[in-house]
Amino acid sequence: MSLRLKIDAMGADGEGIARHEGKVVFVPGALPGEDVDVELADCGRRHDRARLIEVLTPSALRRVSPCVYDTPDGCGGCSMLHVVPSGAAALKVEVLQALLARIGVDAAVIEPVRIPGGLVKGHRNHARFIPDRSGRLAWISKADASGVGSRALVAVDHCLALHPLVEELRMFLDGHCAGVQSVELRASATTGEQLVVFEGEALPRGLDPVTIPANVMLRTKKGDRYLRGIPAVHEEVDGVRMRVSAGVFFQGHAEGATALAKLVQELVGPMNAKTRAVDLCSGVGLFALTALRDAGHVVAVEADPVAVADLRANAKGNKRVAVLQLTAEEAMENLYDPRGIADVLVADPPRSGLGRRVAASMAALKVPRVVLVSCDPRQFSDEAQALLKAGYTMQRCVPVDQFAGTQHLEIVALFTLA
Repeated sequence: MSLRLKIDAMGADGEGIARHEGKVVFVPGALPGEDVDVELADCGRRHDRARLIEVLTPSALRRVSPCVYDTPDGCGGCSMLHVVPSGAAALKVEVLQALLARIGVDAAVIEPVRIPGGLVKGHRNHARFIPDRSGRLAWISKADASGVGSRALVAVDHCLALHPLVEELRMFLDGHCAGVQSVELRASATTGEQLVVFEGEALPRGLDPVTIPANVMLRTKKGDRYLRGIPAVHEEVDGVRMRVSAGVFFQGHAEGATALAKLVQELVGPMNAKTRAVDLCSGVGLFALTALRDAGHVVAVEADPVAVADLRANAKGNKRVAVLQLTAEEAMENLYDPRGIADVLVADPPRSGLGRRVAASMAALKVPRVVLVSCDPRQFSDEAQALLKAGYTMQRCVPVDQFAGTQHLEIVALFTLA
């Protein structure tokens, strides 16, 4: 049975939010202000999820999606292709504003959204696929990804979001990957290097790694096998060349990585030979080697051993940078110094965030200037609240819309001690 609902707002995952019989209803594909017909698909104790059947009163921000696979049961790779790009950015900022309002942050602190170039199509330099039974590279369907459908895979003939070098690999391998659990494709837009990582016990039958136009690795339960070239690509960001190995996180948009590095440098402010900095969750050194390049001493902290190996390789010969293999929680314990550990702290945690406990420990260190980088507005709100409770003031908050067509939003914020 269908229901008619009024969409009141947008959620952090890009879905429309309505209310029905005292419960919140999440409606993927619906936009604020729209009247829609839906079918309840997943009913919970606190909220329901619904499948969009028809938009009765379209929002002025709605457009015809440029992707033929953007249907209710189609590819789940993008969640907001049905929104005009400028409108999507505005909606994502509204979500951020609402979350920060709950912790007492005035919307005036949030600056205009920054949008790196090249976002209309062909920006995504990293993708992971699940092969279907015929060996085609597929994504989980939109219905399954949103929790309102049964598990299904969707293969595509072309993808607007993938960088041409990744799309080239996808087309080369499509239909030839039966028998492996997943296929990860990565390419560097700055160096042209490409990487394929197969996960499984053997390479797909009939596929010769010599013929694949990329570095090739096979990840098995017993360990990794390097089948062609090295298991990495190199990225160049703001004049710095960085090795990024298979499985290691790096920004999925080349221009976005540079934009973030320059923004962090802008928010950190002037540095000199006496400046001490900490780069928490430093990855392969994106900020330690670029945004913090003017600091006299940088402690780069990272837990992933593969990322640490990349970080040390990327920082080789750089006497300003000291690398520590520690979790964020371990770092909060080991870096404590009653005299103060640093003048500047930059933290760029994974999507799961630092967690309130680690954020509170970080706040207790009383570093004068903290720059927090986050890819999840909800996690950012929690971590910001811990800093605010410890006496910090959010001076600047800059949203960066790296991924058009999706709900994702990067946030870079400066906190100073009052």
